Parts: sequence; C-alpha cells; structure tokens
Amino acid sequence: MSNNSKKSKKKLILIIALIIFLITVPLISFLVSKKGENKVTTYTISNNADNCSIINGVVYSKQTEHIYLDPTKGNDYSIKVKEGDTISKGDTLITYNGDTLNSKISLSESQIKDNKNQINLLESEYKKIPSPANESIKEKIKVIKDTIKTSEIELKELKKQKENLTIKSPIDGKVATINLGNNNPSNPIITIESIDKIIKGSLTEYELPNIKTSTPCKVNFKAIDKKYYTSKILKINNNPSNDASTGMPNGIGASPKVSNYDILFKVPDNFKDKIQNGFHALIKMGTVDEKITIPKNAVYKDVDSTHKLVWVVKAKKVYSKNIEVKEDEKNYTLVSGLDAGATLVVDAPKNLKEEDEVTLKQ
Repeated sequence: MSNNSKKSKKKLILIIALIIFLITVPLISFLVSKKGENKVTTYTISNNADNCSIINGVVYSKQTEHIYLDPTKGNDYSIKVKEGDTISKGDTLITYNGDTLNSKISLSESQIKDNKNQINLLESEYKKIPSPANESIKEKIKVIKDTIKTSEIELKELKKQKENLTIKSPIDGKVATINLGNNNPSNPIITIESIDKIIKGSLTEYELPNIKTSTPCKVNFKAIDKKYYTSKILKINNNPSNDASTGMPNGIGASPKVSNYDILFKVPDNFKDKIQNGFHALIKMGTVDEKITIPKNAVYKDVDSTHKLVWVVKAKKVYSKNIEVKEDEKNYTLVSGLDAGATLVVDAPKNLKEEDEVTLKQ
C-alpha cells in the first residue's frame, strides 16, 4: 500500500472519529441533563408573622419629677430624704429655714390670745354696768374684735408662707438622685421616679397609620428570656418626636428622612419587680396566626389519614418528608414535621425520586 493511501486512510479515520465525537458528546450531555432535570412548581409555607410590626423599646419610669430650689425662700434649707428612699405623695422632701416666720407667727398668736382675753374681761364689765353707761365698753369690744379679725387673716397668710417653706413630693415613687451642693436653681436638686414602669418605643410615619391603641401586642425582655408576653399600647403620640422640618430633602433626588412617633406600652404585671430602667425590649404589634397551611396538591403520597409525604426542596434537590396534618377545608393544617419557610413541590412529577435535582418552572 502506498504512503499516500495510508495517509488518506488515517485522515478518514480521524474525520470519522471527530464526527462521532461531535455527535456523541452533545447527545450524552443532553441525555444526562434530561435525566436530572425536573421542572417543578413550588410553594413556600409560612404563618402570618409577616403581618406583624416588630420594634425596639426601652424601659422607663412612668413618671419622673424634678424638684428645684426656690431662691425666693433663701439658701438655708435641709433635705429630708436620701437616695433610694421609697416615698409617698405628700412626703416632705425639703424644708427651708423659717425662724423669722416662726417668730411672726408666735407673736401674732400671742396678740390674738391677749385680745380675746381682753374681750372676755370687757364683756364681764359690760354686763355689770347699766346702759347707757356701758356703750363705751361695747365700742371697745367692737374695735378689739375687728383687730382680732385682721390679726387672724395675717396669721393665716403667715402659716401659708410657712407651709410653702416645705417642699413635698408630687408623686409616689423612689428618690433616684440627690444633687448635694447644688445651689443652681436651673438644675434639679432631687429627682423622683415612679415605681411603675413603661416601655417606650418609636413608630415611623409608615407604621403609624397601621397601629392603633387597640392593636394587640406582645413584648420580650432580652435580658430575661426569649418568650413574648401580652402587653398593651398605652399611648401613641401623634406629634413627631423628631423635628419634621429637618426631614425635608435638600434638593431634587435627595432622599427624604422619616418622622418618628413615640409609642408607650404597659409592662406585664409579672415583670414589674424584675426590670430596671434601661432594659431593652422587642415588641410585636398585630395579630399573629401561628397556623401553617399546606396545599393538598403538595402531598404526593398518603401514609394514613393524618400523615402525608411531601417533597421538600433544599439546595435544588428534593427530599421526601413525612409530616403530620389535619384536614382544613381546601388545605391541610400542619401539626408537625416542617417549619415556616420550607419550600415544597406541588403537583410533583410521578417519576420524582429522592435527591433528584429540580428547577423551578418559569
């Protein structure tokens, strides 16, 4: 056989091999991909938690009262409470020195007493002297009585001034701070905080229209446990807590800021003695329906009346899962076996097998 013939034969073999390769590889690839490709429709299960608004809150005293010094009463005063004292409304907090007033009160009381004694004597004398000789005594009695009335008015005013020298607590609560050595009337010398606490949060202008004082809510105190406890919305402030005018954009295309509104919540009764000012809370507002429903066409096989098999999609592969359900009209209600967020195959292909790869139908 000639060399040319051999070369031609080799070329022909190479060409045929190349053609076979070009045909076979795509075919194999197609068959492999066809075998592993299952286009499916899916359903992601969820409850109604997305209908809730969740905000942060901080615990504060329900009432805070600041007590200031009064320069008109002088600088001679004494504080009658200590930090940490539990006090009642009306308890004495501060007394100013009232020595001058006390002297005036004593003098006025003494004069009134003397005048009353003098009237008693004159009245006795008046009865002994026949008329008209006793008319002058009668006139003296009248003058002294007028003097007593004037003195009693003055005494009442002096006692009122003395009462003002005593500063009393306007609320029930606890003495939070005492600023000893403070003679600046613009700074509080005593701060009183109520025993009752509230939780203060903030709503954005987007959340505000959807929240009412009747909206149900639950709170969780991060420092105590992970559970949520029933609370109540006490007040929603309809005036923004920040300056709304500062939220205006400065130019075209600038992002507008958002106004915030204070909202107050009740502290659950079983936490009144467990929390302190500054504790942080998470608040859920709205109705949470914990029921999870599953469409009946997500079940590919009945195990029995309450147990069903479904395909769960994870990382583009399917896995069979046995779940417990209850009948719920057109759907099933999940009892156990899955959590919210799981993705299920609905109307699953009959040839679907464990760990088959799937793609979503467009």
